[in-house]
Amino acid sequence: MFSALGLNTKDLVTFVGGHTISTTSFGLLRRRLYNFNGTNGPDPTIDPSFLLQLQVLCPQNGGASSKRVPLDNGSQTKFDTSYFNNVKKGRGILQSDQALWTDPCTKALVQRYSLGLTFNVDFGNSMVKMSNIGVQTGSEGEICKKCSTFT
Repeated sequence: MFSALGLNTKDLVTFVGGHTISTTSFGLLRRRLYNFNGTNGPDPTIDPSFLLQLQVLCPQNGGASSKRVPLDNGSQTKFDTSYFNNVKKGRGILQSDQALWTDPCTKALVQRYSLGLTFNVDFGNSMVKMSNIGVQTGSEGEICKKCSTFT
């Protein structure tokens, strides 16, 4: 899909780096913490000490699913590269975030951005590319009212 839009892997990784200032609901996080892929256990790629922190924040049978947790633990109000450092350390909040470090196609970019190299410039360039895609209207496109689900 991305290549059809004129975007590449680097564009994808830089867009996901925008998670540095995003949050997610406890409802989306619980499965990863307590029943990853139906195992009745946590995702093994989560750093064990971080797992304990997340489980305190997001108890298995408690708290509202609508509560939010930052996707960038430590600097959630800054647009910076700490998100990539978290992913390298097994501290990616979403499974898709952590997969950037375990996937050989994206690992080198995570490493590069974690060092602070070119992320801001690449993010800006990717945003320009995205803005040039054009708006689809009528039956040409689809508006997602809730990005976390497929309808």
